Amino acid sequence: MFEIVDVHTHVHPTAAAAAAFREQAGQSQLDLVGDLDDALATMDRLGIATIVLLPIVMAKSELETRVARIARTGAQPDQEAVRNEIAAEWSDYNAWSRRVAREHPGRIFALAGLDPVALGADWARTEIERALADGARGLKIAPGVIGCSPSDERMQVLWELADRHALTVLAQSGITHFPVGHPEHFEPVLSAYPRLKLILAHAGVGAEESTIALCKSYANVYVDTSVWFGVRTDPDSPLNRRQHRVAYSLADAAEYFRELGIDRVLFGTNYGIREPAPTLEAVMGMPLRDDERRRIFSENAREVFDLAA
Repeated sequence: MFEIVDVHTHVHPTAAAAAAFREQAGQSQLDLVGDLDDALATMDRLGIATIVLLPIVMAKSELETRVARIARTGAQPDQEAVRNEIAAEWSDYNAWSRRVAREHPGRIFALAGLDPVALGADWARTEIERALADGARGLKIAPGVIGCSPSDERMQVLWELADRHALTVLAQSGITHFPVGHPEHFEPVLSAYPRLKLILAHAGVGAEESTIALCKSYANVYVDTSVWFGVRTDPDSPLNRRQHRVAYSLADAAEYFRELGIDRVLFGTNYGIREPAPTLEAVMGMPLRDDERRRIFSENAREVFDLAA
């Protein structure tokens, strides 16, 4: 029996909010729930001991949508007012995630989601400091949603604070839809800010060679398994077809993770956007030793996020 920690989940205060998020993420066809009650029930059903919440708001597209909606009424949009509205909503979502973590000690931990580009450096700085004082275990960014490379100077406030506080940052990575999340764009960040810990979500899907190179060059780089199996082990996935790649077998997946370093791989499912069971089954099905599986399922996460504290 293995303890399981899922470091990549998207849980919302209501099922309606979860559905709206899936629609923005292009996954509205999936019959999922995504609220707290469902997350807890899913944990119990699959034997997942602990989850990490990643509160993400698609601020850039939401800002554009709301400004356009106001403009269609004939009124002059106040972009700063709209931006402040979205920032307040995201701050509330971050705070809700931390509150849920306090209400479920040991079962739930929370990161703070951020977009310093759409919502500004001042908001990001305040949000980080507030989150750390309130128990957040790190930060979450999505370069593809933000719309710029992680090494863009507008992201500097996040990296500076992460480095100062030796924080863990979980960042969308890979090239399935968002080339700005290519692992190579994180190299300047890792070079400039050596005290932070970086988790490349989705295991750098589509850019595995670059992901291996980063892990070999920097001791503070990790990956999570979310999305990766659903793309790379599927012979018909658009990315495999586009790259003319044969689908990975579970044995191939085990070798990839060993090249990254088994101590660099954290279990994550993208619950809320994807069903978690297939990722769990894939990790269980890989030809790994029990000690390797334990590291992926929980031990690495507990070390990286200091979840025992």
